Parts: sequence; structure tokens; C-alpha cells
Amino acid sequence: MMPAPKLIGLSLILLLGLPSLIAAIERRRIPDLFHFILGLAGLVWSWATGGIHGVVLSLSAGILVLVALTIAVAFTQRRWGRRILAGGELKLMTAAALWLTPPFAVATIVVVLLAAIIWMLRDRVSGRTSSRPDLAPFLITALLAAFAIA
Repeated sequence: MMPAPKLIGLSLILLLGLPSLIAAIERRRIPDLFHFILGLAGLVWSWATGGIHGVVLSLSAGILVLVALTIAVAFTQRRWGRRILAGGELKLMTAAALWLTPPFAVATIVVVLLAAIIWMLRDRVSGRTSSRPDLAPFLITALLAAFAIA
């Protein structure tokens, strides 16, 4: 059985991530306010469950994810001429990382980046050029899974 604080955290992530999922399904732009609220709630959660140490870990996870994703986007743009992530997805992934510690944030981002790379390779092998995948549903799912096992 999962402890009550963990269930509350999962419920908050789902509630705060729901607008991102709906916007992805409807092919709409996710407002920056949702990213801000998700990130701020992650920091508040980290402070409530781990004090200042938890906030430092969350901030380090967010910075790590932002830097790693920026490098990944630059690499794929230079190597294959395609962007695997847009600015909104970078903001969403950075805000989501604030809910996790660095190891779980990295694991979550690896899963999402693998999904994007598999999408690109599928297009490359099939010879077609499709639009960039919307990774918000993958990210929210990976975030929920990582938070549940953390």
C-alpha cells in the first residue's frame, strides 16, 4: 500500500499535468502559466517533504534537465536537422523535474528522449517526414511513474 503523502503527490501531479495532456490532445499551445504552477508546486512539495535539502535537490534536478535537454536539442538539430523538442516541451520537462530528485529526473527524461528519438528513426527508416511528436503525454506518464517509485 502506498503512503498517503505519496498518493497526495501523485494526485497533485495528475491534476496539475492534466491541462498539458488536454492541450496536447487538442493540439494547442500549453500556456506558460501551467508550467510555472507545475514547477512551483514541485518546489513547494519538495520543501514540505524534505525541507531545504529537498528544495536544493529539486532545483538541481531542474537545472540538470534543462541543460541536458538543451544539449540534446542542439545535437539533434545539428546532426539530423530536426528539433526533437519545442520550447514549451522544454519548459514542461524542466517544471516536471522539480518534482523529482536528480536520478529520477534523469531517468524520466531518458525515457521521453528515447520516445522522441524512436519517432525520428521511424520517420527516417520509412522515408516520410512527419511532424515532431508531442511529448507531453509521454512526459506526464513518465513523471507519474518515476514519482510513484521514488
